Amino acid sequence: MITESVKIAKSAFIGDSVSIGDGSEIGEGVIIRDGVTIGKNCKIFPYAVIGEAPQDHSFAGEESFVEIGDNNSIREFVTINKGVGEGSKTILGNDNYIMAYSHLAHNVTVKNNVTIANSVQLAGHSFIDDYVNIGGLTAIHQGCKVGKLAMVSGMSATNKDLPPYFMFGLTPAIAATINRHGLKKYGFKNEVMNEIFKAFKIIYKSGIPLPQVIERLDEELIKSEEIEYLIEFLRSSKRGIKLGRSALRV
Repeated sequence: MITESVKIAKSAFIGDSVSIGDGSEIGEGVIIRDGVTIGKNCKIFPYAVIGEAPQDHSFAGEESFVEIGDNNSIREFVTINKGVGEGSKTILGNDNYIMAYSHLAHNVTVKNNVTIANSVQLAGHSFIDDYVNIGGLTAIHQGCKVGKLAMVSGMSATNKDLPPYFMFGLTPAIAATINRHGLKKYGFKNEVMNEIFKAFKIIYKSGIPLPQVIERLDEELIKSEEIEYLIEFLRSSKRGIKLGRSALRV
């Protein structure tokens, strides 16, 4: 269903089974294929392509989808592919800003309040949690997770998971320090930020394997919802965490 308040440029192509919510705008030359749902107050800029077949050899034409929430800005030439696997989805949540030429591959999930700068490449099944900022020309390997409030500098790349709350750079990406500005902006208390900084030093300065890192974090840090999220992120990592020397001495 496409509501009456949606503005669609004459040169845009909209598939038959597409839903677009109130107040959304679809720019010139935009292509939206079948199986795409777009929420309210989204703005799709010229020549974005949403819901095209995934770039994956295993895709066999099965029915899959793209699901986009509310209040998203999707800039020029962004590509968002549908999922691989019957009934699967590529998901973009709410209040995200996706800049020009970026690519969200099949089965990617980008949650809420995420900023993705120009020409960022998110490979299949990657997962970007809330309030993440990713700099331009950055590549995220398939299946990698980026935790809440992480910041990744431009021209970086990772084939490992990037834990929450830290700032990352280089290739392969390594943590530099905590994302103190972002944590303050979103209301983290000083005592919680201090514990996150302690966690940073244990993870990236202690030189011990990840299981021992998790054990020390569990034993030594003052527990809070934020610290529990960090520990669970590390514990559940499938791609692994790049440890070793951090990018910046602290």
